[in-house]
Amino acid sequence: MIVTKEFGRWHLSIAHTDRDPTWREISEARYRLIPNNVLTAMLLPPLEEYVNVHKHCFQMHEIDDPDSSEVSTHRQVQTTEQLA
Repeated sequence: MIVTKEFGRWHLSIAHTDRDPTWREISEARYRLIPNNVLTAMLLPPLEEYVNVHKHCFQMHEIDDPDSSEVSTHRQVQTTEQLA
């Protein structure tokens, strides 16, 4: 397991040598090692950008909270523009 803060955002890598980590292992690591108020996600980029260096490693990245005022305002503007 590796936990870092990269460019001001949390990043968790969790792996086993011979199997995928269980959901319980992933969630326990996330809640023990990253502050509770941080929103994290496992992301799958477009296929042409996908890189798998370790067969049994999963990555969790801090993401913006969609309920934050900044993101909500941006969505509202987009929706209003799409209706015009």
